[in-house]
Amino acid sequence: MGPSRPLPTSPPLAPFTLLLLAATLAIHLCISWQRSLLCPAPPPDRDGSASSDAILAGLRDVDRKLDALLAGRRAGEASAVTNVLVGLRGQLNAFLGEVERSVPEWGGEGRMAVKGQGLSTAEGQAAGGMREAGGRERGAPGGKEIRMFIGVFSETNGADPTIKADHGKRREAIRDTWFPSSKEELDRLEREKGVVMRFVIGQIDDQILEEQISEEAAEHGDIMRLSVLESSSGLPEKAKNFFAAVMSQYSPDWIAKVDDDMYLMVDRLLLASNQWARMRAGYIGCMQNGWVWNDLSTQWFEPQHLLLGRQYFMHAYGTLYVTSGEVATNVIARNVDNLRLFASEEVSVGTWMLGHNVTYFEDMRLCVEECSDAAIGVMQKDCMGLCNPTQDMHLIHRARHCQAEPEDPLPYLQSHPRHTAFDAMRV
Repeated sequence: MGPSRPLPTSPPLAPFTLLLLAATLAIHLCISWQRSLLCPAPPPDRDGSASSDAILAGLRDVDRKLDALLAGRRAGEASAVTNVLVGLRGQLNAFLGEVERSVPEWGGEGRMAVKGQGLSTAEGQAAGGMREAGGRERGAPGGKEIRMFIGVFSETNGADPTIKADHGKRREAIRDTWFPSSKEELDRLEREKGVVMRFVIGQIDDQILEEQISEEAAEHGDIMRLSVLESSSGLPEKAKNFFAAVMSQYSPDWIAKVDDDMYLMVDRLLLASNQWARMRAGYIGCMQNGWVWNDLSTQWFEPQHLLLGRQYFMHAYGTLYVTSGEVATNVIARNVDNLRLFASEEVSVGTWMLGHNVTYFEDMRLCVEECSDAAIGVMQKDCMGLCNPTQDMHLIHRARHCQAEPEDPLPYLQSHPRHTAFDAMRV
């Protein structure tokens, strides 16, 4: 046997870290004692919104500092201090979620509807978090309450040299067909239907391309920029940051992610969301599974294939899928720094859903190959999108069944033959 190696040790804690630990331990005691000693609730006969806002703001500040402290420690580092930090941060997140969901008197970003208005917590969960009568179950801190956020994943031309698609022309074709073509139409859609639609684009290390996309964003007002670098291999990171960004700016009932080579019928998507809410679905798409790619020479090689085994679990196509706002909050936004990323966006998102108690629903209306009375998203499965998006968008847009007034309730389509168990969920 060779010489023994010393066990790895953590670096000494800075004074700030010790203070942070002490503060967090105090919060732990506060949670355990239900605020009876350290954080008393405001008296019932006095408006305590200012003090409660300050308490919640302080708790969130500590949460952010804990997150930054954990991020600074090496991923493989194991120590008692790290374990304590992880445990305390988990308790803090759970406490914040409990306050925001079940204590209407507490204010701040997580304030619920006034008592007697809107949905109770139980009713809100039963309705999938939908808004009624001016109130809704709020999943987490966010901004304006909306019914749906639709993010169209696009990019700047040349961001990924391996992809020859002209994404600028794709955006033009989408604006000419199913996407609002002006700032006024965007505002009207948000005002009248509670729907916000944006193209979602990351960053590129090219000043000319960045200037071009900035000019396009200023002209149309319909582009959300993310801080992630654009690349085909960076889609899992982009998806993670997209959901987190939406939840930081809005409080949506639903979030739909769609690629820029899909044709989407927004009015039908909204009708379908009413059905999903009634069945309490949280993750909706055309579901698939298949063999894990462990051959390094293939395009779909998965570096972490040993963790997955021989076959993928069920997950939605990445071309178009939907999550509830509650799922986006509790599964993604609250865990954004701790989510495992695989080579594929859709596998990564499916992993996040599988690790939580999320209700799946396969909705084949999201991936049809031609327009019908039930169609929501149109694609060609051989291309996993439209094969020639800039031309196909206009052809589909003129099709009679795509322009027909949708039925309410929207008719369903048959599930995959191996997935017929989903049919029992229909309402």
